[in-house]
Amino acid sequence: MVLVSTAITPLSATISTLKSQYSVITIAVIIMTLILALIISRIILKPVKQISEESRNLSRGEYDGSRIRTDSMEMSELNDTLISANEDILKADKAKKELLGNVSHDLRTPLTMIVGYGEMIRDLPEENTEENLNVIIEEARRLSVLVDDLVDISKADTIGLELNREDIRVNELLEDVYHQYQKYCESQEIDFQLKPCEEDPLVNIDSKRIKQVLYNFINNSLNYNSKEKQQIILGVEKTDDVYRVYVYNNGEGIEEKDLQNIWDRYYKVDKEHRRHHIGSGIGLSLSKEILIAHGLNYGVESKPKQYSRFYFDLPEKQ
Repeated sequence: MVLVSTAITPLSATISTLKSQYSVITIAVIIMTLILALIISRIILKPVKQISEESRNLSRGEYDGSRIRTDSMEMSELNDTLISANEDILKADKAKKELLGNVSHDLRTPLTMIVGYGEMIRDLPEENTEENLNVIIEEARRLSVLVDDLVDISKADTIGLELNREDIRVNELLEDVYHQYQKYCESQEIDFQLKPCEEDPLVNIDSKRIKQVLYNFINNSLNYNSKEKQQIILGVEKTDDVYRVYVYNNGEGIEEKDLQNIWDRYYKVDKEHRRHHIGSGIGLSLSKEILIAHGLNYGVESKPKQYSRFYFDLPEKQ
């Protein structure tokens, strides 16, 4: 038998030690929690509050994110996104004002012509000639084109464009468009060429809408070509498994930085508003909506001072 004898620390002393340690730990945890809360407040809560307060000005394009400082990557990205959104709002607002001015100009000019010629014919019966009546008719048609384009843009933004697809030969489509402009181009001494495709594929499209796209491409070529010997080519070529329909012109061309922006309805390459021969001035934007509704690839190739070529690809009906 072995007897072991040892002294046992009183239980009360152990409890006292644990209590003192618990108090120290509790105080340390509270201090660390407060420090952590301050850090979180500085990193997250304060910039969140600043961003929240500043975002109230976003609808007016007055968001100022430059004064917001944060070490949080997420908050920084959110601030950058809101700054970018604010810039887009300012650009859109400015562009809408410009568009309103341009559309007002396009409305005012034909209305002035119609009223002027109408009053002249009323007051001077001898001026009731076919030429003067044709001026009134053409200006009325110009107004109709503008209103139709604005209605189509509105539809595209709300319910989307309705397509009435039909089977049609590509060459037939191009010939119809070509004959619409042939006499006008001859009268203006513009070299207007048609280059059909030998294969003449059958495609399933809304021919009225696609013609509208081609009209806009040609109008754009007419409006932005100041060369003495103007040339416009309406053609189609086989590219891979699709047929690329294009409108080429030897006009002013487009700078590379503007190539993607020209499809925006509020964007103008230059700030000088031009009187359009035919069209509303929002043709490229409407063309984009029509081509997207068809699910077609589209684009533009250009070299400044040399040429521009607008195109879209049509798949052959199987």
